Amino acid sequence: TTTRNFSSAANYEYYGSTFQSTGNGLPSSVKNLIINKPTYDKVDLSAPVNIDDSLLLQKGFLVSSNSIFPTLRDTTGLINIPYGYIRSFVIGPVKIEKASTTPAIFPIGKIKGTDTLFAPVSLLPVNTIAKSYTAEYFPQPYSDTITDTLPIDHVSRVEYWQIKSDLNSANADAKVFLSWRPYSKVGDDTAAHNSAALADLVIAHYFDDGAGQKWNMEGGAAATFVIFCPTAPGDISYGIINQISHNSSSFYTDSIFTLATKSRFNVLPVKLIKFSAVPKNNLTQLLWTTEEERSMEKYEIERSSDGISFSLVTFVSSLQKFVQWNYGALD
Repeated sequence: TTTRNFSSAANYEYYGSTFQSTGNGLPSSVKNLIINKPTYDKVDLSAPVNIDDSLLLQKGFLVSSNSIFPTLRDTTGLINIPYGYIRSFVIGPVKIEKASTTPAIFPIGKIKGTDTLFAPVSLLPVNTIAKSYTAEYFPQPYSDTITDTLPIDHVSRVEYWQIKSDLNSANADAKVFLSWRPYSKVGDDTAAHNSAALADLVIAHYFDDGAGQKWNMEGGAAATFVIFCPTAPGDISYGIINQISHNSSSFYTDSIFTLATKSRFNVLPVKLIKFSAVPKNNLTQLLWTTEEERSMEKYEIERSSDGISFSLVTFVSSLQKFVQWNYGALD
């Protein structure tokens, strides 16, 4: 409502069993914000809000946008991270103000179809200079997935993270921790390959290295891993990777990260060789070539009129071909 006038020292809990909105009456700063919706519904954030003490994510989703998002202080507590509640997180960007070298953990994710994708990312700043970071997760390929920078073999074609900072200098330098989930397709469902898949898993950063936009594995340091919630020995369905520290004058202005691999043992999940769309009798003929298909069920064809919101057109079943193979569909 617009008639509330509660103190910024109050706790705000949303526990309704249907969709809710925070409303314009929500103060610009609150002590504690609690999402506790029994049927895992959404709460739309109506205006930006600073959370001073803690963000408690129990059940349900807080929905933010590019201009309306929650800001966590350096000392704001974050409850149920990293995988305590994979059904409660922020859908959209989260901003964290930092003036310490403690981790900044972003409880972010998206819902795609029937998939609830909790995709936390963490940063570990290297200095105590005051700054802020904003992070958002996207369950879709980045606009450019072409990889020609060794030792990276290929980058994920299913997801990426966007991380920004208010500092355009090396003072924004931080170590990056990315997460993965079953949707990420780390490994190829073959236990004998999973150790090799982890050994070859890296973090890729997309930036201009002076010779054009490239995917790069900066630093070259060996990755470290934490595996969560394995359902069986050797299961690597959930995890977090920490690999590299960055020192670039434009690094955090608007950076893109994703998972990548140095070999074919990570599915991530297929190599797209080419894709084309040509007119055919008032329809559109779609043609694409792939290789190294593993654990693939199907290709979903989506259409968009604005490049942001997509809708399903049709799907084509995968033939599980490791060699190059041609597919097609009509729209």
